[in-house]
Amino acid sequence: MREFGYRRVSDVAGAVALFGAEPDTRFLGGGTNLV
Repeated sequence: MREFGYRRVSDVAGAVALFGAEPDTRFLGGGTNLV
């Protein structure tokens, strides 16, 4: 299994800022399992 980090944001602006700061960011949709 690949190592990963999990960050939770509370709004769209936070998600966009995180995506800009860390280009390898992937969004995790609701109901999706991390494993």
